[in-house]
Amino acid sequence: MICIELFGGLGNQMFQYAFGAALAETRNTNLVLDTTSLDYPNELDGITPRPYGLNIFPNLVASKVSGNDLKKAKPLYLRMLNYLVYKLTGNGIRHSQYYIQNARFYDEKIARISKQCYVSGYWQSYKYLLSCDALIRSHFQFPAIKDEKNLRLIEQIESTESVSIHIRRSDYLKAHNMETHGVCSLLYYKSAIDYISKKIKNPVFFIFSDDMDWVVANINIQYPNFYVNHNRGRDSFRDMQLMAACKHNIIANSSFSWWGGWLNDTSEKIIIAPAKWFNNIKGFVYSDLVPPTWISL
Repeated sequence: MICIELFGGLGNQMFQYAFGAALAETRNTNLVLDTTSLDYPNELDGITPRPYGLNIFPNLVASKVSGNDLKKAKPLYLRMLNYLVYKLTGNGIRHSQYYIQNARFYDEKIARISKQCYVSGYWQSYKYLLSCDALIRSHFQFPAIKDEKNLRLIEQIESTESVSIHIRRSDYLKAHNMETHGVCSLLYYKSAIDYISKKIKNPVFFIFSDDMDWVVANINIQYPNFYVNHNRGRDSFRDMQLMAACKHNIIANSSFSWWGGWLNDTSEKIIIAPAKWFNNIKGFVYSDLVPPTWISL
């Protein structure tokens, strides 16, 4: 089996699952999910606690790993070896049975991963999905929308030249996240809106944000637009679902809206992404994250 470690929010968990599913498919083996890193309900070392989020997708083919299987997938001697390698080099080990991603770029050495392996990393690259594009899309099918407010929105989205805008601020404004991520600038959003407005006729903008007060105060769009901030808590994933239903997307430096853009199946879609994704991640390769058909601003 391939056992993949899950951590982070929904977008990160989707990258990890997709990578694991692609590995399992190409190696003709099963996929199991290690969710133990998601079991901490309180904020730890400034990291926002994240629950298991993939249960929203009814078509997943993986199950959570059991205690006994986890011991087999993550044997003690390999954990000790990883600890020593990390202490000496600052990087995790790359072993056929225990593979830890060293940096956030596409890793061609994943070929050494066997069909019995514990895997940990972010795996934030569209290149990992190329061989199993249709498979991953079939797994990430959202449940049907039934509530009245989202049904009205999806009708508007599907009947117009809809453009989603994702503006993420709240947790990104915390000191440790500002150091790593930062927030997209007002200039980025203004430039993206201007670019889209010149490329398509009669755009209708659907704005998704966790800081709508800032949006209202700072972003003025001279086209029809709608604020979407009612999907919260367990229903937060509906924002990604609505973004993916839009014909075009302006995304933030966020894996959440990255997936909203990637899952958009409009053939002539325009997706605009920020050219600056991280502030200080060493080894990060932007061209591995963002597909070449997307526009970087």
